[in-house]
Amino acid sequence: MTIIKRQSLVLEKAREALKQAERLVNYLEENGHEEPNFSSTSPPHPENNEYDSIRIDLSQTAQDLMLLANGPLQWIRTFCCCHHDLAAWQVALRFKFFTIVPLDRPISVKEMATHAKMDEDRLRRVIKFLTTQRCFQELDDDKFEHTSLSAYIARNKDIEQCFAFEADEMFEASSLTATSIEKLPYNSVAEYSAFNLRFGTSPYKWYAENPERGARFASAMAGLVQSIDTTELRDRFPWGKLGNKKVVDVGGGSGHISIYLANEFPELSFVVQDVNTVMLEEGPKRADFPRVKDRVLFMQYSFYDPQPITDAGLFFLRQVIHNYPDDVCVKIFKSFIPALEKCDRGTSLLINDMVLPPPNTEPKVEEHHLRQIDIHMLNGYAAKQRTLREFQHLLKQADPRLEVIKVHGKGIMGLLEVKFQQ
Repeated sequence: MTIIKRQSLVLEKAREALKQAERLVNYLEENGHEEPNFSSTSPPHPENNEYDSIRIDLSQTAQDLMLLANGPLQWIRTFCCCHHDLAAWQVALRFKFFTIVPLDRPISVKEMATHAKMDEDRLRRVIKFLTTQRCFQELDDDKFEHTSLSAYIARNKDIEQCFAFEADEMFEASSLTATSIEKLPYNSVAEYSAFNLRFGTSPYKWYAENPERGARFASAMAGLVQSIDTTELRDRFPWGKLGNKKVVDVGGGSGHISIYLANEFPELSFVVQDVNTVMLEEGPKRADFPRVKDRVLFMQYSFYDPQPITDAGLFFLRQVIHNYPDDVCVKIFKSFIPALEKCDRGTSLLINDMVLPPPNTEPKVEEHHLRQIDIHMLNGYAAKQRTLREFQHLLKQADPRLEVIKVHGKGIMGLLEVKFQQ
């Protein structure tokens, strides 16, 4: 009997992974970057679109290869317990493992437990688990040191706060996702979001009522900006062409983005608007604020009310629309109309929000990240991420004169420039 030898998909993916790994190494060498490693002194990874493209291609191929090697059962065995992973990270974050472990020397479990104010046994079990993900490294029995991952968190407070926010309130809320749908199977309403069911109120009210967590949320949003890459926001839109105009950052929280952009574009001035005074109070405390204090102002304002500023050169609505269901988004867009009718004809509304891709146009590892944030919005706010078509539909519902004239970015760094066609 003749045996037909089929082409091996496993070997095909393995060769592709090798090819992508060589691309990555060649990129690092050609651009003068040292190769990253697992140590606490690892060189930083490049942050630009070219490197990201290589990184994503390699990650997709490696993930496909792992799925082929492991099969469904092994994947399920690992994934169905991943909430326990986050539980261990929650302990490490809440008990300050990352700052307790020195950056320049190992530390014993006994010494760590003294600083963390918890028992040695549970601390040991949690940190040993984290080492399986190359977060911390066990040198000897009960002796641990930082790796590149744990050291990165230790050195970046905003990133640590972002992680802690996800591991605390969002982790707790997400366990009620299915329950929230059971309670209202055919409509997505904020009062029935997983967050509301867990904490009894909306995230906005809860953070206002819990100022310590509210301050952490403000820091977490700044950490999220780092993970999105502020340079991409800077480079994808022609901020410099605005000259000395005023940018109104609507729903800008602590103003971390406006402060960053003000440092990058010294002719621009900014007004940061937010309804939450706790968030607004965090802005002037930021280390990068003093250099731009004369050009960044803070103003309490609810975007449900008509926009009061009528001399803006640009209205900037960043990471806001994805927090709300469709009917609320229409109300938010309508709030700009009275101001746009009075502003100069060249005034735009710039929406910086995720734009979901059409089917099968992005690598699965990248789309997974986008869809992950979509579920985050579902859990927190009964809201969603949207496609370009969905954005256009909402704008036209608010006012037929609102028109998307240019898409400056896609994916997580979606940038939609909207003009008011008078």
